[in-house]
Amino acid sequence: MDYQKEKIKSPSITPASDRSIMLRFEDGISDYTHEPVFYFHSLLVNKFKKKIGSTSPAYNSILIRLVDGVSVWRMIAKLKQLFEEEHEISIKQKQKVKIPVCYDKEFAHDIDRVSKHTKL
Repeated sequence: MDYQKEKIKSPSITPASDRSIMLRFEDGISDYTHEPVFYFHSLLVNKFKKKIGSTSPAYNSILIRLVDGVSVWRMIAKLKQLFEEEHEISIKQKQKVKIPVCYDKEFAHDIDRVSKHTKL
């Protein structure tokens, strides 16, 4: 399997509420954006398990909900320190998978609406 080593860019770190923090990685949706999200989500959950109540990873962001009593600002400082460290992850080369689609009216009840919307 082919892997590509990538240096990770630090995400933006902002308070999302009085007990949550939003980490935003590069804009867009791609495997190369999602891989750092996946990597850091696992790292955060393991490293800060006593401070994090729950997380919501997405394609290019992670929402961190803190447990009661944990300071958002102290946690932001810890996260900034974590992201200042050098991290390299291996990104596995992806392969495209073709999925056959049937456009027969019998199976595609919304084909007219989709065609109009996509201008196909």
